[in-house]
Parts: sequence; structure tokens; C-alpha cells
Amino acid sequence: MPTITSKPGKKKRFFGLLAASLLLSNAALTPFAPLTRSAAASAESAALGLDSPRLVLKGGDHFMVLDPEGMVPAAPGSPYGLYQDDTRFISEWEFLLDGHHLHPLTAFTRDGFTGTFLYGNPPTAALPAQSMLIKRELVLNNGLSERLTLQSYIDKPLKFKMSLCFGADFNDMFEVRGQKRTRRGVAILAKAAGKYTTTYTGVDKSVVTSTIFFPQNAARKTEKITSEKISEADRARTEKMIDFDINLPARGKQVIELAVRNTTATAAHLAARASKDASGAVSDAGQDSLKNEAGQTFDQSKKAAELYLQDWQDSVANIKTDNTPLNKMIEQAGRDIFLLRQSTPKGPCLAAGLPWYAVAFGRDQAVTGLQMLTFAPGLSKQILQVLANYQGTKYDKFTEEQPGRILHELRLGEMARAREIPFIPFYGSIDATPLWLILLNRYVDTTGDIALARQLWPNVESALAYLERSTASTPGGFLFYGGSGKSFLSNQCWKDSGDSIMYKDGNLAKQPIAACEVQGYLYKTYADTARLASKLGHEDMAAKLTKKAALLKDNFEKYFWLNDQAFVALALDGEAKPCSVISSNPGQLLFTDILDKTRQDAVAKRLMQNDMYSGWGIRTLSAQEVKYNPMSYHDGTVWPHDNAIIIEGLAYTGHPSEANTVMAGLIDAGTSTSDFRLPELFCGFSRGEFDTPVPYPVSCAPQAWAAGSIFEMLKATLGINVSAREVTVSDPTLPPGVNALNVSNLTCGEKKVKLTFTRRKDSGDIDVQGAPADLVKVIR
Repeated sequence: MPTITSKPGKKKRFFGLLAASLLLSNAALTPFAPLTRSAAASAESAALGLDSPRLVLKGGDHFMVLDPEGMVPAAPGSPYGLYQDDTRFISEWEFLLDGHHLHPLTAFTRDGFTGTFLYGNPPTAALPAQSMLIKRELVLNNGLSERLTLQSYIDKPLKFKMSLCFGADFNDMFEVRGQKRTRRGVAILAKAAGKYTTTYTGVDKSVVTSTIFFPQNAARKTEKITSEKISEADRARTEKMIDFDINLPARGKQVIELAVRNTTATAAHLAARASKDASGAVSDAGQDSLKNEAGQTFDQSKKAAELYLQDWQDSVANIKTDNTPLNKMIEQAGRDIFLLRQSTPKGPCLAAGLPWYAVAFGRDQAVTGLQMLTFAPGLSKQILQVLANYQGTKYDKFTEEQPGRILHELRLGEMARAREIPFIPFYGSIDATPLWLILLNRYVDTTGDIALARQLWPNVESALAYLERSTASTPGGFLFYGGSGKSFLSNQCWKDSGDSIMYKDGNLAKQPIAACEVQGYLYKTYADTARLASKLGHEDMAAKLTKKAALLKDNFEKYFWLNDQAFVALALDGEAKPCSVISSNPGQLLFTDILDKTRQDAVAKRLMQNDMYSGWGIRTLSAQEVKYNPMSYHDGTVWPHDNAIIIEGLAYTGHPSEANTVMAGLIDAGTSTSDFRLPELFCGFSRGEFDTPVPYPVSCAPQAWAAGSIFEMLKATLGINVSAREVTVSDPTLPPGVNALNVSNLTCGEKKVKLTFTRRKDSGDIDVQGAPADLVKVIR
């Protein structure tokens, strides 16, 4: 019969580890917001427990949110747990030693898909404090695998009990983030030798399971407590405990392995994972009972995960410099992109960010696909295909689906399956469709994969038809959102918080709204798709798109250009009234060609003034505007992906000095963090105010388009352009503090290319060497 103790000193140790947790993971909280990714009130976040310090691990379709001690404590409103497909499968995972909590020493989680946690033992009747080391090793790969190693450091035998307290609540992600439900499914726990399985039947009648596997000879079932002296909560808890009898010889060691394997509601998922299991398994003649049940031993699971990472690294380009901090930043970004890859029923996707957005977003994937295209074209192809597979085919007011429209957000949990939320997927994004078309055109230009263009041409035609319907009767042929009924997102551009689009006086803009950067995307969509249509023999379509592009460019200057400010309006309302604030959005126009050279130069100059450029990056809104707030989500913060797009445009339009200045600030920002990671966003305070960028409290990290930013910045400033026939390097520059940079394993058609950039000591000019030399062309 176990004795369950309170956790003396837990609160003190918990907050004492807060600083350590922030060092180990920059994955700051994202509070529940039922309809948008923008920040909720801090009080609401605290009430939900979502602002608790945390560590996050991810491998494939699984991710795990742990407290700073590496545990999943059971508590009302706790965000901790093991998640898959927008469902929390494991809601408690905590170890006790003779009923006492362990004393945490340190943790290592840099790999992202593995974690190692070290503990000392608490003092008990049988054990002096710190007389043994408890090491927990976790790996996420097709589930959770864990190895518990107990090492004694005293000269006498030890006998005690380790207990695993577990729970499986199968809460939908939106429940975890605070949404109340009027109905829930039913969970049943079944205990058998060597495994405990919890089966949950949802309100949509789907059945999912979570099974804990453990060595049968090392554990025993906890007897139900009948004493009247303990609480009902503790009585219930003992029903969800696994006890391990530990007998250590003097200075002896014992190892226990456990695993968690889940089944999901989607048969396609199971088939996909079964295929991956077969390809990733590592043979081992010494299989034990745990492997026979769970599929793999801990070592096999870890090795399979490491091989999966190695295969990814071998398939993408590699960048190395003579600047160690920058190398760490590049390495972390590449690893983050790897970690965010996962499956959907219709193909692999790239999750938007951890921990609460481990799902497919249309805009985020398209932008990240553009960022990574030069260095990881295979990833961009997968993004194109999965977004095409989810392209809208019908009209649905609830999900805002329309034929041809590219999705905004896909959720796979119970609440989506039961249509309690619209993310089934949800299609409320004004820019995902043109961004998908831009990515397809650039992908074909980069890889020469005309076969994919032919395969996806029906999707292209459907997307263009959607854009035609959406712009046929709008002022200037612009692409508007809103104003035609209630929407689940008040703003459907990338600045999707409710207060991000405003007039000069600070009042919110009236819908419908045409955001300026969306028109740039639309122009580039028309111009680029015209070229693709011509390649495929659709000359009538090419001529039509060319004409639409020219007309849109003329109208854009008439409606959006602010003569009095020599800048571009943030947006237009439905009456064509401009939102004449100074914002970062016009910077995203530079790569689209919708502005003439004079306008490009004016935008570039204005972005570099002190009210816009903070020293760390370009703010989303000028510090001179009424609505400016450096701690707001979109009204004064700095977003790395926004800056990366601007940097690409600056380099493209002949402003290399400005591009390098902004990139240098962002590199300094990324290398100033403990994990060398650019977050989703950070506060917009000026660099002179504080020594490092001020973190935004609800920023995701890792986050896909933040991770992709360093690759887009380097590609742009190095002047690299890849086609199926050659690699061109135009007017290359190197970041400050970098004198040598190598790019290897760069895909050019069927061959691989290596580039070497070296700064001359005498002049500062950049020498470029390429191999094979016949595939590399340098333009100055």
C-alpha cells in the first residue's frame, strides 16, 4: 500500500527552476484564443495555467510539454502532457520514490526530440538524501520511450519503491487552452500484464487509445487503498500508479524501460505511421518483452530518431561560417524545421509552432516553403502538395471554405471532428492562396520540376478562379477580406489580431479591408503564373494574367501611395479610405515588383528610420503612431519572418547595405538567447534601452517561419539563385563578423553544388568559388 506525501518545497523548487527552464527552452506560452493566434490577456493566461514555465520536446507527430523538473504533474488547468493530433493523450507522468518527489538537479533538452533529466533522491527512512542518482532519458519517436537508470553511491544494499503516477484525459487542445465543453466522451482504463491501456470513445464515436508498456517482471499493480484516512483524490490516484520494486546492491545500478504508444482516430494516420515504423526500425537480436509489446527498445527508438534527423540533414544544404554563434543559430534553425515536420491524413506538413500550434497552417507553411526553397526544395514540394490536397472544393460558411481557397488552419482533435470548432480545416486566410501560387512558381523556377506544375495545374486554375471571384467587383481589383458577415477571424492577413489594422487617428479600420502586402502577393501571383501558364502552353491564360497584373499595379499606386508621407498605406477600407499609418507591411512589397524603383527606394529609406528600425529589427508599427506599443502583438513588436521578407526585398531592389544592417540586428538578437533561436516575435523596444531584446511573453519557439528566417536572409544577402541548370551568385555580401561562409549539398537539378564565400582582408570584397565550376555563375 503506497504512502502519498505532499510535496514539501515544491513551490520553492518550481520557481527556483524558472530561470533554468527559460534557458532550456524559449518555447514561451501561447494562451488560449479561440479564434486567433494573437495574445490573450495575461490574467486569462495565468488563470488557465498556460503561462507556467515549461520544456517542450517534439518528435514526428508527438510533442510533450513538461514542467521544469521534467514531469507532467496532474493539476486543474495544467497545460502539461503528451500530445498527438491536437489531443492530450497523457495528462500525468510523474515519478515518486517511496511516495516522495524527486530532487531535480539539471536537464538537457537541446536535441529537441530527446531529453535527459537528473535527480537526487529525497531523504527517506531507508535512504539518506542524495545517496543515489536517478537519470531519466526520454525520446519521442512514434510515441514516447523512456529509460530510468537508478545508480547507488553508498556501500550498502538499498531497497525501495519507485512509482509512476499516470493519467490520460484525452482533452482536445482547445480544452487545454480553456474552452468549455458541454459534452465529453468516455475513457476506460484496462490493466494487463506489462501494459495499461486507456481507451477513449469521443462524442464523434471515434475511438483512440493510449497504452503504457513496462517490464512485467519489474512492476506490480498498486493495491487499492481502503483506508478512510486518505482523500478521495489520493484514493483515485493510486488506481493510476505503477510500482517498481527496486533492490540495489551496494553501489549497484538498475535500469527500467517504459513506453507509451497511442492510436488515433484516423486510419490514414495509422497506415502512415506503420510505414514509417517499418522503415525506421533498427534490428536487434536481443529483443526483450518491452520491445515485443511496444515495438522498439529505448535504444532502438532513440537510434531511429537520430537516423531520421541524419536523413533530413543529408537531404538539405548545409551552411557553415567562421562565426561560432552564427553557426549555432543556423544549426538550431535547421533542427527546428526538422522538428516541426509531421503528418496529416493528406500528406506531410510543417507545423506552425510549439507548443500550441503543432498543426498545419496555410500561410505559415507557404512562407516557410519560400524561405527554405533554395536549401530544402523537397520540403517546399511537400508543402505545395499537402496544401493542394486540402484546397477548398465547396462552399461552407462555418469553415469559410470556397472552391480553390487554400486552408488557413487544420485541427485533427475531437472538437474539430465533431464540428465544435471550424478548424476542420478553416479557410479564413486572405493571403494563403496567392502565397501558395507564388511558392509553386518559384519552386518550378528553382527545380525545373515542370511535372509537378502539370500535376497541380487543376489546383492552379481553381485558385485563380477563387481570386477572380474575390476581386471581380472590388475597388481597383484588390483582394479584400471581411465585411460580408461574421467571421471567426476579424483580420485575415498575416497581422491577424483584432487591433492590427487602424487609421491614422488610431481607430480600427472598417471592413472590408485590403491589406497592402496582400495586393503585392496578388500582383506577383498574376505575373509569375503568367510565365508558368506560357511554359505549359496556356497562352490565353498567360495573356489574361499579364493584363491583370499591369492593371493591378497601376491601381495600387493610385489608391495606396501616400504622397504626403512618401510611403504606402497599411490598408484600404471598403470605401477605399487609406489606413495611412507607417508600418512594416510595405516592406513586404519590395520583393513583389508592384512598386516602381522610385517607390522602392522611398520605402527602403523610410523603414530604416529610428521609429521603424529598433536596432534589433524593423517594427511592425512606427513608434510615432498613436497605436504604437512595443509590447503589443502586431502594433510595435519585431517579427523575424516579417524582417526576413523585407531583407529579401531590400537585397532584390538594390539596397544591400540596409539589408545587411537589418540582418545583423536579427543575428545579434538570435545569438543573444540561450538557445540561439529566433522566436516568433519579440518586443519592439529600441536597442539602446536594454542589453538584449525583450521577449514577448506568448511567443512560440520553435516557430516555423521564425526558424526559416535566417535561411531567407542569408540566401538574399549572398545573392544565391538556383535553377535546374545553374547556380548564380549576384553581388554577394557577408554578414558583419563573418569572413568565410560555405554552402554545401546545394541541389541544382540532379547535381550537388558547393559554394565558398571569402572576404578579402585588403578590400573587404567577397570572393566566390563554386564546385562544380561549370554549374556556378558569379554576377557583379
